Amino acid sequence: MLDAYAANNALISQPFWVANEEEMSTDLASSLFLHLEDNGEITERNQSISAVLLVSITGDRIYFCGALNPAATHRFKSESLWMIRFVYLKDWPIEGRSLRCEWTMGSLRSYAVEHK
Repeated sequence: MLDAYAANNALISQPFWVANEEEMSTDLASSLFLHLEDNGEITERNQSISAVLLVSITGDRIYFCGALNPAATHRFKSESLWMIRFVYLKDWPIEGRSLRCEWTMGSLRSYAVEHK
């Protein structure tokens, strides 16, 4: 299902554990908005895309959540969809290699609408 984990993965890719490390890591390979250069620098990509909205349709309802591009040419105003949670980078531009994700206001789960 396209849920909060999928939105987080769209922003920073699938996190994974590295041996002898205390925190998870990511290679940004599947990130829609970030790219890890060969020299270790994190750069932006797809700046023309402001956000991605994930929609999952099940048998009885539709779920919504999304991810915000930290370096979008035009910032997406997620407050217009206040009930939908969007993941974003808490720190931008990035200092060092630490990526801290936060969520916009909204329900604690993906926003769901039951079928009529």
